[in-house]
Amino acid sequence: MLHIILLILRIIGTIILIILGLLLLILLIVLLVPIRYKVAIEHGEAFSMKGNISWLLHIIHASISMKDTKPHIMLRIFGYVFFDSLNPKPPKPKKNRKKKKSKKGTKKNKKTNNLIATKLNREKSKDTESKPAEFKQAELKDAEAKPAEFKQTESISTESKPTESRMTDLSQKETRQEELQEADIKQQVNREWNLISDASENEENNKQSADKSKQSLIQKFLSKITNIKEKIVKFFKRTKERIVGFFKRTKEKILSIFHDLTDIQRKIGLISTFITDEKNRAGMKRTFKSLKKIIKHILPTKLRSKVIFGTGDPCSTGQLLGLCAILYSFYGDNMQITPDFQNARFEGQHYAKGRIRVITLLFIVIKLMLDKRFKQLKGNLLILKEAL
Repeated sequence: MLHIILLILRIIGTIILIILGLLLLILLIVLLVPIRYKVAIEHGEAFSMKGNISWLLHIIHASISMKDTKPHIMLRIFGYVFFDSLNPKPPKPKKNRKKKKSKKGTKKNKKTNNLIATKLNREKSKDTESKPAEFKQAELKDAEAKPAEFKQTESISTESKPTESRMTDLSQKETRQEELQEADIKQQVNREWNLISDASENEENNKQSADKSKQSLIQKFLSKITNIKEKIVKFFKRTKERIVGFFKRTKEKILSIFHDLTDIQRKIGLISTFITDEKNRAGMKRTFKSLKKIIKHILPTKLRSKVIFGTGDPCSTGQLLGLCAILYSFYGDNMQITPDFQNARFEGQHYAKGRIRVITLLFIVIKLMLDKRFKQLKGNLLILKEAL
């Protein structure tokens, strides 16, 4: 039994060791195997560029090319194209679930509409069957009622005599004419009386209006004088407030400028003390050296460059040639720079090749982070931020 348990434990241990070994191997491959890159550029009348980045025997390979401002990017892993900018993968068609649901809904709606239509037809048929009998009964009742009414009207008309009606009409007309004449006389008398009363009232009203107009003119004159006084008082108050406000604002601005200048002076003093400190200087030198190493590692190991340039002005071309001479200290004879002192042109062919190892970058960064001078610089930078 113990033998079996030990055998199982041995198998589990070997599997764990294999997994750990594989993980360690992958980590070492990532750290030690460099990322290689190549770039070839030609510029002049036309521009063209070709470049590729590869890792671990081209297992991961990315290529970039450009002709006449048309870039082409391609990524391959184990030879399989994962990305191509010119031939992108078509998007997967999504299932139209909404359409299916809508179709089901339309079927259900059709069924319900058909049921409602059949119910309405049935109700209409019932109404048409019941209505004829009612209409017949109403017609019979009207036919029975109408003859009696006509008989009553005929009997009343035969009984009345024409002579009596004429006499009464003549007497009524005479009385109406007399009443109208009396009413006209009364209206004329009332009009004359109203004209006399209106004339007297107009004279009184004119006198009252003249008195009122005089009083209103005096009141308007007094109100204008009071308004002018109020406006003068308000004008002086506003001018006083504006003058006081102007002086207050100028005072505040001068004080704010003074505070800003003192704050700037204080900040400049803190920065100067930070830079002049010996410990901070040593930390800055250490960081500058490490950054220089990182840039030197990333820069291409092989470089071939041929450049023909000219600005059209011999003086400026000579100045640029002096600046380009600094590159000879790094790459020496790999660069060929020929100036053109007559024409304005910029043509060239460039080829660069290099590699980047992750382990070297990590080694430089870890070494910098563990350095005491860098730690002191980091701490002093935090203090300076808080003070500023």
